[in-house]
Amino acid sequence: MATLPNPLPSLASSGLDLPPGSLVDATLDGPWHEPLLWYADGPAAPRDWPDLRSAGRRLGLLPVL
Repeated sequence: MATLPNPLPSLASSGLDLPPGSLVDATLDGPWHEPLLWYADGPAAPRDWPDLRSAGRRLGLLPVL
């Protein structure tokens, strides 16, 4: 998921259930001041996309491939 202007730290309280993975905040210039994206350990199942899209839009997040 890529971020829009909303920061990611409040995801746990938002009810968005992200798949196993890691938070990315590193750039070529060093760490970024806020999280940039969530990098999942594996691909989302087709049935997961509607839930991720619906919950993510409320938070300013968009699923990306």
